[in-house]
Amino acid sequence: MNRLLLCTLVLVIAVYSGTAIKCFVCDSEKDARCGEKFTMTTMQNCPSESTHCSKSNRTIDGGKVHTWRTCATGTDLMIKMEGCVKHTVQDYTAICNTDGCNGSIL
Repeated sequence: MNRLLLCTLVLVIAVYSGTAIKCFVCDSEKDARCGEKFTMTTMQNCPSESTHCSKSNRTIDGGKVHTWRTCATGTDLMIKMEGCVKHTVQDYTAICNTDGCNGSIL
């Protein structure tokens, strides 16, 4: 009986660890391929606590758009802005929960 329980536990852990989501992880200020003309092809395995992928766009004063794509959990989906902001800032974040879903123009 203990052997059966151990085998079941190992199988559950193996299945659970294989279900991590894969997302595109990049920043358009560091790599232009991450922007709206998205051309990246390599996804990263997200940490096991990540449940979603996200894509965020930030436009400052109606000008250049900064885009970043990343792995996300339910607790880190808020964009934080601290300090004084003297610009008009527009943020847009989309979340999704399938492999590579943050590669599109959400």
